Amino acid sequence: MKRILLLLAAAAAMTVVSCTSDEVLSRLDKNEQDIAKLKEDVSQLQQDVNKINSDILGLQTVVNALKNNVYVKEVTDVKDSSNKIIGYTITFTDNSKITIYHGEKGDKGDKGDKGDTGTGTQGPKGEDGTTPVIGVKEYSGVYYWTVNGEFLQDEQGRYVPVTGEKGETGNDGTNGKTPQLRINEGNWEVSYDGETWTVVGPAQTAAEAVDAVFSGVKETKDQVVFTLADGSKLSIDKFVEFSLVIDDSKAIDVVAGKTTELPYSLVGAGSGATRVDAVASGDWWAEVSAADNASGTLSVTAGTNDKAKVIVYAVDGKGRSDIRSLIFNSGTLTASAPVEDSPANGGSVVVPVVTNVEYTVEIEEAAQSWISYTVTKAGAVHNETLTLIVEKNLAPETRSGLVELKDENGAVIQSFTVKQESGVYEIPVFEDDSFKNWVLYNSPAADYNENLKVDASEAAKVTELNI
Repeated sequence: MKRILLLLAAAAAMTVVSCTSDEVLSRLDKNEQDIAKLKEDVSQLQQDVNKINSDILGLQTVVNALKNNVYVKEVTDVKDSSNKIIGYTITFTDNSKITIYHGEKGDKGDKGDKGDTGTGTQGPKGEDGTTPVIGVKEYSGVYYWTVNGEFLQDEQGRYVPVTGEKGETGNDGTNGKTPQLRINEGNWEVSYDGETWTVVGPAQTAAEAVDAVFSGVKETKDQVVFTLADGSKLSIDKFVEFSLVIDDSKAIDVVAGKTTELPYSLVGAGSGATRVDAVASGDWWAEVSAADNASGTLSVTAGTNDKAKVIVYAVDGKGRSDIRSLIFNSGTLTASAPVEDSPANGGSVVVPVVTNVEYTVEIEEAAQSWISYTVTKAGAVHNETLTLIVEKNLAPETRSGLVELKDENGAVIQSFTVKQESGVYEIPVFEDDSFKNWVLYNSPAADYNENLKVDASEAAKVTELNI
């Protein structure tokens, strides 16, 4: 920049030679405008440099958050005087904070007046100015700084880590340092220690400046995604309180020797790995089966002890944890199941039940048309009555139905089968076909299916014969 100012000063001095006073004043005024424009460009470029260096510090904060399992706590819009969003302030759970601007590219300035044709040999065309792109790359689990896609290296040729971790060679690594950019003598220069500067390319005008670190920030339901100028992305989970939720955390009754299953879920688990374990007291047994990283099933098998405590512990990949304590009671449920036949003509089957747990009665679907039930209950450990109501069996064959007693979690505690003989009397064999035919034609109810036969179910419908 000093070189540019000196050249302008020299040009201004040269214009004084061989000119009228009006021409001198006009050219001096033009030179003053050029110098003012140059100062404006220099000021804008310095703002760009400051913004880039600020964004580099912000990128280092993002990488530190990734390394240290830090979450995004809040994203706040940054607005200009017209209430237009020009950036975001991101606050992390360790109270660190960064601000990322995404201002639009400036308008190109007006074309200046054409100057006088100079003399002398035309110099070589200069290189187009570009903004160096600062980024990070992960290598062997460590993030390192990059410039224009290439790893930034120290004087010993080692990659410069972002967060001060051990170098990839296994020897003493370089402490994490933040690279800095500056414009010097019309060129971009980079340094990782603030002392040694390396030219990375010619500088451009302020109107041509582009993003050098971040190109965008996107907030989703669960994450904040940082898009870097080189197109790569870094994602950090948003903070949600981590907690273990079990559907039923009150006292739970389980019949000795039986297993009950309780679903669980993890709130705020994110996309990372999680682990859930359980341990039961006494001779009870507890184990966990995970469906995915945020849900699964807790299975508890009752032992002989009257009561047991089950501790369930959950932890995520970022060290957050939660714990739940459940109390289980050993329940009792016995039923004197009938094994003899139920009444063929229908009626009631009484099943004495001794229990202190809630239970349901489930009748297999095929038998639900002829078996129903009622329950008479009492409190605490008690005797109660399960009454099965069966309909008359009009079929010629014996039928049966499965009845199950289940606890409130759906586990089968006891089951039995209800059998019922046919409720139709045997029909004597017709030895005289003439009499059989007379019955068929004179008593339509005796052959309602019109197959010219009298079977047991049809005979049951005949109440009298008019002979």
